[in-house]
Amino acid sequence: MREITVCAAFLLLIGSSGVVAQKLPDADKILSQAEAQAREQQKNVLLVFGASWCRYCKQFESFLAAPQTQTIIAKHFVVARLGVHEELGRNPKLNNPRSNALIRLFG
Repeated sequence: MREITVCAAFLLLIGSSGVVAQKLPDADKILSQAEAQAREQQKNVLLVFGASWCRYCKQFESFLAAPQTQTIIAKHFVVARLGVHEELGRNPKLNNPRSNALIRLFG
């Protein structure tokens, strides 16, 4: 029984590592897709820079998801999210490629 458990845990680890190893989309691509969708729907783009370790980012995500604000945001914005500064949380693989360039561009 222990061998089956170890084998199952190993297979789960291998399977989940494939999910993490997938390449994140380029920040420019995310932004251009959001801009195209916003043009089509006559909305604005809300570009959200965030990091998994950032407590303020999590608070902002909670604000966006709150029932009181979610309908207003959905009515007026196409939300595009970018992972940035993940190296500070020791997860640089969670950064969207070229996201730092957009940070510099938008200040």
